Parts: sequence; C-alpha cells; structure tokens
Amino acid sequence: MTDDEPKPESLEETYRRRSPYQQGASGVAQPPLPPARILDSTDAPPPGPFVAPQSTTRERRRRNRPLAFVVAGIAAALVIVIGAVVAVRSVSSIVIDEPIAIGPTETAPADEWTSYPGDAYVSSADVLDDPRLEQIVEQAEAFVADYQAALTAELGLTWAESYPEYLQHGTNGYGGTSLLYDYDSAQMQGTVALDEPDARERVHQIFVETVEKYGALDEWFSNELYTDDPDASTSQFGAEALAEQPVWSFYATDGIVTGSTMASRVYDSNLPRDPSFEGEFWFELEDVPSGSLVVTVSFSAYHLLATADEAEFTDRLADYDEDAKPAGR
Repeated sequence: MTDDEPKPESLEETYRRRSPYQQGASGVAQPPLPPARILDSTDAPPPGPFVAPQSTTRERRRRNRPLAFVVAGIAAALVIVIGAVVAVRSVSSIVIDEPIAIGPTETAPADEWTSYPGDAYVSSADVLDDPRLEQIVEQAEAFVADYQAALTAELGLTWAESYPEYLQHGTNGYGGTSLLYDYDSAQMQGTVALDEPDARERVHQIFVETVEKYGALDEWFSNELYTDDPDASTSQFGAEALAEQPVWSFYATDGIVTGSTMASRVYDSNLPRDPSFEGEFWFELEDVPSGSLVVTVSFSAYHLLATADEAEFTDRLADYDEDAKPAGR
C-alpha cells in the first residue's frame, strides 16, 4: 500500500464517529469514510463513560508524603496570595479613561465566523459550482437502484432498508451551523440463500461496472489495503487471506459529485470466521438465515447546497472574505 492510498477507519473509529455524543466540525469528505449518522433508539448505545483506573502504588505514596511538605506548601501559597492582594490594590488605583486595546488572539478570527454559511474546509466557489442537493439525491437514488437491479438479476437478492436516509445541515467549522447539507442515502441490504465461492468476486465486478457509469474517479478494495495487517484483516474481514475472508468491502469516490462515497460490502456467511471477527457490525443479520450471501450499498456526500438556500447562501457569503478564511476549530 502506498502512502497516498487512504486506509479505511476501524470498526471502533466508525462506531465512535457515528455517535451523537461525538461532537466536532464537519471536515472535507475523505475516502473511505462511511456515512456520518445520528444514532436513533434502534442503534447500539454509544460507548460507556470512561472509568478511571485504580490508584497506583506510586500515587498512594505521593498522597502520603510527610506533613512537612504540606505545611511548606501552605506557607508558600500564603506568600503568593498576599503578593497578589497587594498587586490588585495597586492596579485598582489606576484610572482608565479609555478602553485598553487588546491585540488579536489565535481564536478571535474564528469567533467572527460563527455565522459563516459555508464550511471552514471547503471552497464556497466549489460549492456553488457543484450540482444542487436535489440533483445529487436523485442521482444517488438512481445509482443505488441500478446496483440493486444488477445484483438481483445476477444473483437473485431480495432487498430491504437496513439504515434510514440522513439529511441535515452540517456544522461550519467555527462553532455554528452551515447552510450546507450532509447527505447519506438509505443503506439497502440484499440477501439470498447462496453458497458459491465466486459470488463475492461477481458482486465486486458489478459494483465497479455500476460506479463507472456514475463517473466515479477512484475505486478502492478495502481488503487489499490491509494485506500488511493480519490482525486487522481477521477482525474486520474474518480471515487473513483474501480468498478466505467472508466480508469483502469496496467503495468509490467522487461519483456524481466531488467528495462523494459509494460504498458496498458483501458477507458470505458460508465461510468460517476467525474468533476475533467483528465484521457483522456492518450488517443487519438478525433475520438472515445461515448459508446466505448479504450485500449492502449506500451513497454519501457532504457540503451540499439546496436550491432553496442558494439566495441566502450567496447573500450571507458577501459578508466574509474567502481569501482571509481562518482554519476551522
């Protein structure tokens, strides 16, 4: 794997990122990140609170140091407090006729951008050049439908929604809400009772053929990115060798709109799995019979401008100098 090839995030990283308790600014969509969603009551609960470890022997010794150290510390503190009181009284005697001008700080510029309508990490010019939200959603739904139809014709899968659509204004990177939308299509899951060793390869071929129709610039096979990491391969894909891995994962970027992700995973439950395997995380398997082939598909895109918001976006944008846009926080 070369340095410029992104490695998919781990299951734990994705789980934490999808939690509503994980706050932060919206950044540029980077492959291969799957959709960022808000969990609902049907999702697994977010990770529990951090539990502090028990005190070590060294820490207990520190707390039990001789009383002399405590007395010395109190004496030093009294000297500092007395000096501070004298200094405050001296400063309070100064009469200030005009406010003191305070120089800029590192955080001050970003505070002035709280109402910025765009995103700290995205060019607003690029946003205006991109297709509008409605067009992207229409094309995304067409992509998902075409992929489903091809797999149904080839392998006989039946489909159901395994994760709902998500559409919401993102954050602007400066502590405010952006006028731009983050969009994840509904994740669709197909299932068929099938035991064919080459089924995963055929699913991958159909995925590549479909994303190319929608202008994807890069297609990635996640399993191949982990060939130098046996532990990750067994935990995420079920085995060290590609041919024995029950889960194959692939995605494509920049189809339909720049920064988008088309993602699909296939799970062959006929294959044995390593005890460390956690790949079921990606699938809804509660009602799936053993001996099944399971496939998911979804589309994600970020920083999308709706037609209804275009006038407000350009009006508010006029209040900001894009060339002076500070880094997000």
